[in-house]
Amino acid sequence: MSKKINWKKIHPLSAIVLISLLGWGIWSFLQPASYGVCLQGFNYTDRSIAKYSVNGEWGGGLPPKPSDSKFGGGGGFACGPSVAGPEVKIKWI
Repeated sequence: MSKKINWKKIHPLSAIVLISLLGWGIWSFLQPASYGVCLQGFNYTDRSIAKYSVNGEWGGGLPPKPSDSKFGGGGGFACGPSVAGPEVKIKWI
């Protein structure tokens, strides 16, 4: 047996909250996910990298790999950039 909803007994504030939550849910579903990240680059070449960027967000400069090291020359952290989507575009000079 199904119950019928008596719309006259629903408080107007409840209806406003329900509609707002529904609207927020639809809006958040349609927005692309964007994440704040911290970038830290490593340079495994014997030449300096003047600057690099990930999806247009600046990541700083990177020194060359030290000759006596197996690992690359690392730069500092650049925190605050945001990336969206599953792929990133990296550029360097």
